[in-house]
Amino acid sequence: MKANKLFWALASVFAVFALSSCNPKDNEPDGPSDDPEVVVPGDDEEEEEEPEEMPSLPNPSAEETTFLFQIEGAACDDFQLYLMGIGGVWEDQPEMQFSRVEGTKTWFQLTIPALDEAASNFKIRANGDWTYEPKSGYEFLEGSDAYVEAGADGGNINNLMVVKATGGKVLAFKVIEFVTPCAEAVTYTVTLKTTYCGAEGTDVAITGNVTGATWQSATPMEKIDDTTYTYTIENGMPGMEFKFQSTEGDWVNQPVEWVVDEENPEGAWNGGLANNKLADETNIVIDLTDAAKYTWGACIAAE
Repeated sequence: MKANKLFWALASVFAVFALSSCNPKDNEPDGPSDDPEVVVPGDDEEEEEEPEEMPSLPNPSAEETTFLFQIEGAACDDFQLYLMGIGGVWEDQPEMQFSRVEGTKTWFQLTIPALDEAASNFKIRANGDWTYEPKSGYEFLEGSDAYVEAGADGGNINNLMVVKATGGKVLAFKVIEFVTPCAEAVTYTVTLKTTYCGAEGTDVAITGNVTGATWQSATPMEKIDDTTYTYTIENGMPGMEFKFQSTEGDWVNQPVEWVVDEENPEGAWNGGLANNKLADETNIVIDLTDAAKYTWGACIAAE
């Protein structure tokens, strides 16, 4: 009798197991869960750093002015920032060197004797090289634009001038774009396509603050064929700039563009092309072969 009871008990267990394993829902894919998805960043995902807030600095004495600049990408130890042009001096001066605000990576401060409207043209530069300077102007913070304006040196948005005496003030600025020596240097290849027109014995050159060239010189490019020229920029950094002219130099002959605007509704050749700026793309191709839109100054003079 006990054996029969044990048999039927075991049979019941096996039956329940068999029925549950045959449930067709077990073979269906799981539906959407009502629980929120939890995403855990992997080791290879970089979290963006929060922008640093403007530090609070005490106001200097009435005979002094404190400048405060924020520059992104300037966290390396060998970054050295100077105020240039004060008193007409455009060389690095020890008394014009900024210090990094304690506890920050992007903020730099400098306290100097108070300025007045005689300070009509000044700017900042890093590491003794004009490669490392502002490129797109400033954001004026905490009312600084009541004392300082951009547009000195003939309207250059990167050059500043005092419009109201600055004694006892902290003047704060965020640099919109700055070429920094802290950036990783890379190699760029510049390819220019153009139909050159110029004096006999001259050809296409590159000019700028890129490696191997200067704004005061005209460095010949390598001629590949009648309409193709190349130049390799070693140790290039985003923000560096260049443009083209003939090997004659002194901007005697450079590419120009046909422009139709309010001043020239019927169209006219402009005085030259805008600067080209290094960015993320390392293989740069600039095509100026459209004769209806581009030519060289020497071609216009010859017409």
